[in-house]
Amino acid sequence: MISLVTQAAKHTFSYPTVAVWVLVAVGASVMGPFGTYSNYDWVPRTCYWFTICGCSVFLSQLVRGTVSRYIHDNTSWRFDVAAIMVMTLVLTPFVFGLSSIMMANIQGTHPDFWRIGRFVLLTSALITTIRRIHRFHQLTEAGQEGSGSIFMAASEEAAAPPEEGADNAEEAAQECRLRLRLPPEISDPILHLSARDHFVDVETGSALYSLRMRFADAVAEMDGVEGYITHRSHWIAADAVREPKRGGGKLYLVLSNGTEVPVSRTFRPELEAAGLL
Repeated sequence: MISLVTQAAKHTFSYPTVAVWVLVAVGASVMGPFGTYSNYDWVPRTCYWFTICGCSVFLSQLVRGTVSRYIHDNTSWRFDVAAIMVMTLVLTPFVFGLSSIMMANIQGTHPDFWRIGRFVLLTSALITTIRRIHRFHQLTEAGQEGSGSIFMAASEEAAAPPEEGADNAEEAAQECRLRLRLPPEISDPILHLSARDHFVDVETGSALYSLRMRFADAVAEMDGVEGYITHRSHWIAADAVREPKRGGGKLYLVLSNGTEVPVSRTFRPELEAAGLL
């Protein structure tokens, strides 16, 4: 559970997630739904919606991570339905409680529990539908490889090594080609790769960055770094492993940054032979 919370927090404060929820919060602050425009001044209204949006992003990531432990295919309709329902059950009481606290001293009608619940359900369903349409459009337009997205963390041009290699690019390529896809400010060693829909989350000791690419391609670009696939959607650097851990009948590898990476039976023999288990 701690690893799920940690991953959700990293996703919440990673690019472009922060940009998305900040823009949504600003839009909600300007429009002021649920009576917040008439009941709040600009500053408390902005604080209210920034809190709502930020916590919603965090909880949605936490919910999706939890659901994925029971429904492994996160591209299936069963996964989407389960995520929508759990998100509604989790977020509705939170929004209702926060609204009740912040509007306790304000005259007027507060939004009732069921109205908030319907709003959360419809919003969750709308976002999920947009994700589905976006995914379908990418696959139709560019096949399984995909050619780009407004949510792409790094462009294909930035990922490709320059023809006339500069010193910095050559040094990065000697470590691994995947580093060329990351922003220059992310200089920590890559500890962990995890597949998420058509994205790969690249985790270092202090950052989490999402790249739109296939998981197998990301692993291939970690050439020069000793590492192992622990699960069909997880890769870890050997030097990042701190210790094995058991929990809930499952086996995990704890990394140096505290992330717990699941180990499947398929890849366990190789990890045992490497001395990581």
